[in-house]
Amino acid sequence: MTLFAVITGDLVKSSSYQSTDYERLLYLLDQSLRLLSPPHYYNIYRGDAFQLLLTEPEQAVRAALLLRLNLIAEASDARLCIAIGPADNLRADIKTATGPVFTLSGTGLDQLAQQRWSLYCADASQPLDLLLRFADKLLLQLTARQAQVLLLYLLATDQSHQALAIELNTSRANVTALLNQANYGLFNDFLQHCQNWIHHYVQ
Repeated sequence: MTLFAVITGDLVKSSSYQSTDYERLLYLLDQSLRLLSPPHYYNIYRGDAFQLLLTEPEQAVRAALLLRLNLIAEASDARLCIAIGPADNLRADIKTATGPVFTLSGTGLDQLAQQRWSLYCADASQPLDLLLRFADKLLLQLTARQAQVLLLYLLATDQSHQALAIELNTSRANVTALLNQANYGLFNDFLQHCQNWIHHYVQ
């Protein structure tokens, strides 16, 4: 059985934004989703809600992290539920796709309370819940600048601090300090663990 990952989410406190800031935020969300998936594999609906389909489930937590970091870097955030499971009716347009993975992701988002993301598998287990809760605490402590530098680090082909410093037009020491403050080593280990676990799960 082929398994997919679906991320369902909504923006945090989007109703408090002025119209110009809200439009800018929606544009940022659209651009973020576009980078993570082919255009027909995501959908923004009801204003600030969205759904993203990934054909490689192993990349789901990384995609969710990159999305949140991009928003946090702009002083915003999102609530997300990642689901891994089958899709009964996978269509080119995600708006008309159906299956357990879509239902599970939407239901999981409705159940979010204290934390801002979760992950459910087709058997309804939450094997990575504790790690996600710890990571959530770290994310909520990030400044916009720390989130920006961590995002660039995770996306960079050359992850050397000197290369990042050149891109950010700052000093290598400043990049190192910001990455340490953002706990980049822990996030690297977190992503690797999640990817390994999901890879084992989907086999």
